[in-house]
This record gives sequence, structure tokens and C-alpha cells, in this order.
Amino acid sequence: MPCMNDTLIKSIETITGKTKLPSTSSLSRKLKLVGKHLNPSKYEILGFVDRTNEVVLRPRYYNVRNELGRFAAIL
Repeated sequence: MPCMNDTLIKSIETITGKTKLPSTSSLSRKLKLVGKHLNPSKYEILGFVDRTNEVVLRPRYYNVRNELGRFAAIL
């Protein structure tokens, strides 16, 4: 679901396909799970919404091209 300022908020269950992950899991475990299933060249992990299983992501690339015709990052 899109959110403000070109960020996305997705649940860990949606990203990983795993169900029943307790929201009380440690931050390192959540980051490890998301890192395994998320393409780092497409998304940057900004953090989590409080202590929930909702991940805040920022897309790295869009359908924008630079002067050479290659896909460009928007910062």
C-alpha cells in the first residue's frame, strides 16, 4: 500500500510468504527475514512501524530514465 513521500508499507508476511510471525520477534530476526526475500537493488529498508510486522520501504528505481536512456534513481 503506497504511503507518503514515495515510501511503501508492507507486512513481513506479504514479503516473505511466512505466516504467524509474532510481532514481539527481535529486530535482527525481522531484518534477516526481510533481507532474504527482498531485492536490495529495488528497495531500501527504512525501518519498521513501531513494534509491528509492518516494514517501511523506499523504492530505489522508477520508470525514469537519465540522459543516456538508462533507468535512473530518484533521491
